[in-house]
Amino acid sequence: MVERNEEKAKENFSKEMEKMLNTDKFDLSHFISELDVGLSSWRAKAANLTGSNEDLKQLQDTKAMLESIQQVVGNKALNGRVLDRRSKIKIAAKAGKNVNDINVAVDSFMKMQSMHKWLKERQARGDPLPQSQEEAQQLMQMDMQNGKMGEES
Repeated sequence: MVERNEEKAKENFSKEMEKMLNTDKFDLSHFISELDVGLSSWRAKAANLTGSNEDLKQLQDTKAMLESIQQVVGNKALNGRVLDRRSKIKIAAKAGKNVNDINVAVDSFMKMQSMHKWLKERQARGDPLPQSQEEAQQLMQMDMQNGKMGEES
């Protein structure tokens, strides 16, 4: 059972990598669609049925906040810029959350956007691409230490 779960995780990771590499620019709509995939997965449905839905609730909240950002400032809103406090307050009010929650959602998006950029850079250099989440973390750390992050635009 554990081996099957590990194999399924690798398969899902591979699909996610392929989608990211086939996307030229990673924006809010891409991240929201990734959250939708997570929300429609069998694990999310099982968590909802068993009542252990803390992660599911967090995904739903993050999606709602990002949709509010998208509505208030547009789909390309976070590409290379930081939201000002006034925008965050407006977004927080629309989403029914506080500004700190908005900061966490924005941070999640920015991390995914950085990962997308890093993967595209590795692909452009012809470097091997990660085959698992663990390998992605290791390779990203190595690239940061070796000054290979942010070379391409």
